[in-house]
Amino acid sequence: MIIDVLTIAIGFVLRAVGGAVAVHVEISHWLVCTILLALFIALAKRRHEIVLLASDAPTHRPILGEYSPYLLDQMIGVVTASTLISYIFYTISPETQAKFGTAWLGLTIPFPLYGIFRYLYLVHQREGGGSPADLLPDRPAASRVRGAVGAHGGRDHLPSRMRLRAPLSALGPRLPASTGSGGQAAAES
Repeated sequence: MIIDVLTIAIGFVLRAVGGAVAVHVEISHWLVCTILLALFIALAKRRHEIVLLASDAPTHRPILGEYSPYLLDQMIGVVTASTLISYIFYTISPETQAKFGTAWLGLTIPFPLYGIFRYLYLVHQREGGGSPADLLPDRPAASRVRGAVGAHGGRDHLPSRMRLRAPLSALGPRLPASTGSGGQAAAES
């Protein structure tokens, strides 16, 4: 049963790793954030299937007979907390702060918090969660994703109507550039 959701989560992560390899980007040890988020989504998908199919769930997919909504809710609770804690550690990591050139990444913590809570709301109150794409037409969640991308310095890569009005550097002093594992200094924005 647990192997089932781990396999789904690993599939998500392998796609991320494959993308990094394809574009020759270093794979960070912070991939743990992606692994936990993928596990959260896999558990939410299983919960959605069980609630949607009810008593027919095991005939649709036999492994669903091994789950209950209560068990999945318990697992989702553990993974949700773990995901948020790992993201918080990511934002306060000296390595991450040097990469982005700011010590203010903690200000982005409300974005994933809101995104996870909104996804849980859609799973529990709107019977959604079958796919992460459920969030795409969800305007409140989409606006938080745009805010998180902008706060991480991605403002120059967003359409003009989605850009933050000021760069992240306006929030405070930049950290001194450090040498990364590839020997290159952290990029200035």
